[in-house]
Amino acid sequence: VRNHPLSESHSELLQDALIRLGVVIAVVAIFVYSTLVYLVGAPLQKITKQIEVWRQHPREVLQNNMVNAPVREVRTIQQSVMEYHDQLVHVNSHLDKKNEEISRLVERDALTGVRNRHAFDRYLNNLSGVLAHQRLGICLVLFDVVHFKAINDSYSHPVGDAVLQAVSSCIQGVLRRGEHLYRLGGDEFATLLIDCDKSEIMLIDTSSPGRNNTD
Repeated sequence: VRNHPLSESHSELLQDALIRLGVVIAVVAIFVYSTLVYLVGAPLQKITKQIEVWRQHPREVLQNNMVNAPVREVRTIQQSVMEYHDQLVHVNSHLDKKNEEISRLVERDALTGVRNRHAFDRYLNNLSGVLAHQRLGICLVLFDVVHFKAINDSYSHPVGDAVLQAVSSCIQGVLRRGEHLYRLGGDEFATLLIDCDKSEIMLIDTSSPGRNNTD
């Protein structure tokens, strides 16, 4: 059985048309894909670059650059970045205050308000590094309330606490600017005096407060 010549011709034409159609579709698909990639990718690249610029600058720069946003949608992102920046600054400020409060609580004696043993040990450990290249006299002065246990036993602990507060206040009043009093524990206090000698120590008089101390 022989095929009709027209059928073979029609088949070849159909195959050729299908191939051409496939090529056209492929070209159109590639063009559409490339266009979509450009239309979507280019703004995203601009947004990414702009966010990187904002990330490296404070809030004032963000406000000044508001009108220069390269993409309209960037304004929304820019506003979000500024709000996040403000929240971050607020949180950091709050944390700094809390850290200062914690530091004061950790290094302060709750009863007398002077620095505690922890602060004394830290100051003593750092002192050698601070004065490594200086030849200055250093005096360690220890204070002890005589018969303090008898005061507590005879007049009660609240009276003893008041005595410790009064003693610490008197000692702080005669220290020089920058010198601090430390409560080591119980009725024991100490201070470190820099650039002084024994004769100067003997001149300290707790009955004459007011030597420009700032604790």
